[in-house]
Amino acid sequence: MSRIAILCVAAFLVQAISAEQCGDNESYVQTNGCEPSCRFLVIDFPCAAAPHMACQCDSGFVRRESKGPCIKPEDCPK
Repeated sequence: MSRIAILCVAAFLVQAISAEQCGDNESYVQTNGCEPSCRFLVIDFPCAAAPHMACQCDSGFVRRESKGPCIKPEDCPK
């Protein structure tokens, strides 16, 4: 197998494994790293991160805290 084919297969497997690790109410998508959270329900500031593949909360959900689970905004701690 050529080196390019091996690299393509390896990249696919890494993405497949990472996608399986997303939690409830999350999807493995291309993101810039900024997503709504209980602290920032609306993202109205520029995100500096380069686009990359990662788990991100599904529509209608926000991060409870950094690296925390995705929950409905009304379930955020008051």
